[in-house]
Amino acid sequence: MVKGKPEPVAYATPETNGDHSSPEVREIVKKIMTLESSDGKNNYSKCEAIGKYNRYGYGIPGDGRYLCFEKDKDTEAVEKWFTKNLKDKTLSETLCFYNLGLKVPSCPYAEKFKLIN
Repeated sequence: MVKGKPEPVAYATPETNGDHSSPEVREIVKKIMTLESSDGKNNYSKCEAIGKYNRYGYGIPGDGRYLCFEKDKDTEAVEKWFTKNLKDKTLSETLCFYNLGLKVPSCPYAEKFKLIN
């Protein structure tokens, strides 16, 4: 382990450096958790099986690879991802990129996101 960097869990863990997200990003991430895991009630089963977390569907491309985190490190990783990606994309583009991996102006995921209060 390199000093100051998190240990890899499952396959890899993106670095989080403790940066604080804006209130807007925290609100976005809270809604992502609602979409992905019913407000954290449904953890990703492969992570749960090893006592880890991924309540956001983050880093699960559908090809068998996945990321698992210590508690709340999943939140930090997703906040960091949104903070970075919102710099050069609209919210709708960012949501679609998060869900589909494509930069498109709109998608069903972004439309569902808008319905969450």
